[in-house]
Amino acid sequence: MELFLLTTPLALILSAAVFLLGPIRGFPYLMASLPLGAGAAFNLPSLGGASVLIGNLTAAAYLAGCLVYPAFLQRLRGVLRPEQTGFQLSLFVFFALGVTYLAPQWFANQTVVFSIERGVESEIIEYSPLHSSTGNITQGLYFLQSVLIFLAVRASFREEDFPSITRGFLVATIVHLFLAGADLLTYALGQTDWMGLIQTANYTILSESTLGGLKRIVAGFSEASTCGGFTLGLLGFWIGYWLGGGSRMPWIQAGLLSLVLLFSTASSAYAAGVMFLFILLSVLVLKTLLQRTSPRENALLSISTVAGIMAVCMLLLVMVVSTEVYEFFDRVAFSKLSSDSGVERGRWNESAFQNFLDTGYLGAGLGSVRGSSLLFSLLGTLGIVGLCFYVWFIVRLVEDFLAERMSQDSEVPAVRTGAAAVCLALFCNYLLINSSPDMGLTWMIAAALLGLGEPDWKTATVFLERRSFGFVGGHP
Repeated sequence: MELFLLTTPLALILSAAVFLLGPIRGFPYLMASLPLGAGAAFNLPSLGGASVLIGNLTAAAYLAGCLVYPAFLQRLRGVLRPEQTGFQLSLFVFFALGVTYLAPQWFANQTVVFSIERGVESEIIEYSPLHSSTGNITQGLYFLQSVLIFLAVRASFREEDFPSITRGFLVATIVHLFLAGADLLTYALGQTDWMGLIQTANYTILSESTLGGLKRIVAGFSEASTCGGFTLGLLGFWIGYWLGGGSRMPWIQAGLLSLVLLFSTASSAYAAGVMFLFILLSVLVLKTLLQRTSPRENALLSISTVAGIMAVCMLLLVMVVSTEVYEFFDRVAFSKLSSDSGVERGRWNESAFQNFLDTGYLGAGLGSVRGSSLLFSLLGTLGIVGLCFYVWFIVRLVEDFLAERMSQDSEVPAVRTGAAAVCLALFCNYLLINSSPDMGLTWMIAAALLGLGEPDWKTATVFLERRSFGFVGGHP
């Protein structure tokens, strides 16, 4: 196994751009790395072949770029005040890392876990007594990095910087759509090995899987379910951005992302999408009953209602006429729980809950347990205390989003509403399939944006006066 890979130069270029341009102008480059979910910067033979992903290396460079500025540390202190969400999240990560270090030693061989064991060329899921493993290190570091990214984004941006956030999500969308198109094209040409040029992580890559005769789009990720979840998050951003009054028309992005979501044939993403739309439309109905809604909200509510009824009627009609279509949807949705993957994921959740009981409700630590749902993963790894921390964190984020914030720039409410939609969409997906309490970089970035704008800026004492590294340029 090689330490340096074909994707290593790309990872270094993105990381250098993020570091040199600084936290504001470098943000789109950080977002460009996120669709490369199966691309490794390099592999680590000393950690059982664990992969450092392109997104993780770029995020590390983003954090380093923030620390270049002495004023950033003063701004960060404001984010870590006890009344701020960053303080509560810091307590959460300290607790999580403590459990991850201690639990595998305290409860060694006292419970049996499903865990990922990485070999030199691949990864396997094994059922074995609890013990310390490289997964504790890697998953702990991933979670720590996600929290640090949350704090860095919360501490770096102010209202006039919000267009950079929109550009970042646009760049991520373009890269993801390009990779999805390349995935379909290489499959049609019989050259699926070409996608291996960017799918270099030490994961099991399911790039050639099909369902009902359709190619399952994986884009830059290792499997269709991960691709579908990321697609749903981006789709949520553009829907929320438009609802929040964004000046740009995101219909092209939303339409293309909907096609990618459809052709991912990911049951979890389909179910999460239905949950997301149901919650979103329920909120709009509630707003309609309690107060006046905006024309865009009324339009989305009306269009979604009519389109939903028409889609269900057409689907039922086609399923009656076409046996092939019926069998496809039966495999994707109706028979999913009884399929081999559904049964296996059910076993993971049962095992995670048993690990929760066997460890005295403390959990076995990050990387020790593999579940197939955010709830069971939380209980199995971080126990009842970790679940309480997580619920507290979610409640604080909701408070951040609902707080009254005055702004003269229409981009601010648009981006914040889009970020809230990202969090909701990914949260619905994670409830169904997440194997770890770590919500990932995309979710943490979006969560950090919910608390930006007034009144946070009134309590700030120092902000970044310079936005890019010295030998690139000054204030944008």
